[in-house]
Amino acid sequence: MKYLIIICLVIGNTLFSQEISKDEYIIYAQVLDRLSFPVNQFHMGLSPNEKASLLISKDPIESKIGELNSEKTFDHARLDSCILKFRQDRSLNYHKKDKWKDSKTRIICSNIYFKNDREAYIYIITEYKVINPMQFLFKATKDPDGYWCFENYMLYY
Repeated sequence: MKYLIIICLVIGNTLFSQEISKDEYIIYAQVLDRLSFPVNQFHMGLSPNEKASLLISKDPIESKIGELNSEKTFDHARLDSCILKFRQDRSLNYHKKDKWKDSKTRIICSNIYFKNDREAYIYIITEYKVINPMQFLFKATKDPDGYWCFENYMLYY
């Protein structure tokens, strides 16, 4: 009986989760490229404590991100191809020199809060072996070419 319940939970989570949209793939790809993290270190979704800290914030954007709780899935290969396409379209150097490459452990991204079709917000935590985690809240504005322009909405220390 216990195994039947576990199987039902796994099947239910799989059926009710949805894959991220094309714009979300593009935003996540651009974030990974901007912060020089590989796809295999990418994790989507915040812990309950991180969500709670956003919910109690006085900033309405942070509160909206904290309220997002849908389970979404993504394809690593598709995300990786989005990064490559972005670099090709923007003629970016594939071999960036990254002095922190060996100390990076993972990047955690929240679900993306779309304020409207052209404006989105994403909360990011980067973890390293030798320094404390860094937290960002990026505002993304959609360019006419379909990519997104990022600015630091808030930087946490």
